[in-house]
Amino acid sequence: MKRWFLVGLWLAGGSAACAQPSMGTRQDFKLSQLVLTSGDTLAGPLSMRTAPDMVYVTQPDGSVRPYVAAQVVAFAVQGQVAVPQRNRRTAATYDPSTIRLFRTLTWQSERMDLRPEPTFFEQISEGPVLLLRRQSTVRVLGGMHDTAPVPVLTPSGGRTPPQNPMPAAQRSVSYLAKQEFWDNFYLAWPTGEIRPLRNNKKDLLEAFPQQAKQLQVFAKAQGIGYSTAAELRELVNYANSLASTSSR
Repeated sequence: MKRWFLVGLWLAGGSAACAQPSMGTRQDFKLSQLVLTSGDTLAGPLSMRTAPDMVYVTQPDGSVRPYVAAQVVAFAVQGQVAVPQRNRRTAATYDPSTIRLFRTLTWQSERMDLRPEPTFFEQISEGPVLLLRRQSTVRVLGGMHDTAPVPVLTPSGGRTPPQNPMPAAQRSVSYLAKQEFWDNFYLAWPTGEIRPLRNNKKDLLEAFPQQAKQLQVFAKAQGIGYSTAAELRELVNYANSLASTSSR
C-alpha cells in the first residue's frame, strides 16, 4: 500500500493542456490508489470514464464513490478487467501486473469558445518532455447485412431470381459495428506547450529537431517502430537523454 501512495504523490506535481479525444471510454481496474485534491487518499476497484471524465471507486463496504476530474490529483491503477478489441494503433493487451499512472491535467479544447477543464491523461514516459496518452473509443463497421432476398443457386450453376422480389423502397442495409480503443498521443513540455502526435514519426522527429537524426539511427538499430506506446516511450526517453547530455 505504501508503494501505491508514493506513486500517487509522485504524480501529483506538474500540469499541462491536451486535446480531447472524440469519443469517451470506460476502463475498469481491480486495484487503484487515488489522491484527491482534498489531500485524502482512497483505494479499491476503480472504473474510469471519459467524456465526461469521472472515476468510480468501490469501497470495502460495497458502496461506490464518484469523483469528477476536478476532485482528483492523480491515480494509479492495476489489473485491467476487460477492454474492447484493440486495433493496430493501440498497444498490446495490458499485463495485469502493469501499474498505469494517470494525472488530472488542464485541457484546452481546439474550440476556443470552450473553457479549459480538468481532464484525465495517462503519463507514458518520464520527462522533461512527457509522452501522454488519452484513449478514445471508435466504432468500426464490420460486415454488411442486406434484407433483400438472395437468388437461388440452380444445379447447373446458374442463379434464378427470388420468387417474390422485395421492392427497393422496402430494402434496408445494415452494418455490424464493433468498438475499438484508439490511442491518441501527445508531447508535453515543462512550459505547458502540448503537441498532438497526429503522424507519430513525423511529429516526433519535428519535436526534437536537434536529436532527429540520432533518433532515427537509434530506432533503426533497435528495430523500434513509431506505433505503440512502448515504442514511443523508448524513443521519447532516448530523446530526453540526448537533450540532457547536449545541455551540459
